[in-house]
Amino acid sequence: MSPIEAFWAWWPTVRFPVERSIATGQWDDLPEQLPRRVHEIHPELAWEFIRGQRAQHALCITPEGKPELRALTERWLRAAPATDATWEYHSARPATPEALSATLEIAGRRLNPGQTRLRVEVDEDRQVLDVVVWHPAFRKLPPQVRGTVAFLVLDWLLGEDDVARWIGRVEIATDRPLDGIPASSLPAVVEQVSAMYKEPRWALLSGSTATGLPVVATVRFPLHRVDYPLADQHVAVVLPYRDRTGQRLPTETALDALNEFEERLLTVIEPAGVLVGHESANGRRIMHVYQDASAPVTDAVSELARSWRSGRASVAVTNDPGWAHIAHLRP
Repeated sequence: MSPIEAFWAWWPTVRFPVERSIATGQWDDLPEQLPRRVHEIHPELAWEFIRGQRAQHALCITPEGKPELRALTERWLRAAPATDATWEYHSARPATPEALSATLEIAGRRLNPGQTRLRVEVDEDRQVLDVVVWHPAFRKLPPQVRGTVAFLVLDWLLGEDDVARWIGRVEIATDRPLDGIPASSLPAVVEQVSAMYKEPRWALLSGSTATGLPVVATVRFPLHRVDYPLADQHVAVVLPYRDRTGQRLPTETALDALNEFEERLLTVIEPAGVLVGHESANGRRIMHVYQDASAPVTDAVSELARSWRSGRASVAVTNDPGWAHIAHLRP
């Protein structure tokens, strides 16, 4: 039995005691049991009980912002029982903007999160929002605690997934920004920015190899790891091409063949896999596919690769839950 299966086999035995403990504040040994079960899935996962959005209570297992753990929490969620009147389940912290009106006790101080102000700048090249976070208490708080407060506020406003999706650099300010906005305005800003990218797009990138040859790449725009939570394996499809320019890029004839192959590739990988981009250089094209390790498309991709007639194609699969293999394609 996998740790996720073991968790859900165990949960019915403590569900009702947990409900009583939430009501009475008497937890017995439950605070020891739950972390142990969660850490059996992965030692870096965290958990919390929160107020439900559709049910009375919610259990959240969170990757704590670590993209390489997001697939685990998603698999945990998909194995969960159906939501009922009492319990719902979340694989990342949901937005809870009402928390800004509560009092936060941290580092021996009490502060009002609703006093937070933000300076927000749109980085169009990276399709994210760079944020400066200020709170009047920051001058009296240690730097680490300031950062904790800042990310708590962002998580409360947007939810963990939208923080990963839309927030870029986060800086802390001890001086109130002159052009700051109330923290409560951030969801509206994110909604405006996300509306710009509702239709799928592709961005054209260029660069050079270590030996100076040109590289031309195309990548999904914007590209958010969190949009494909189960895609934790990288599949590199490498296609050599004989028809090439003096700089070893594909000619029009080669491009036609490569584009036709890509169309066929999409038909065999979707919806279980996703093509996130490709790059051409030095006589070969690398197509970057991500797949769900529990529902791989590798066999279908390998069979298709055998049909390539302009050299010997290859397919390589690597576990890559953090999408490190395409870090060089991100702006």
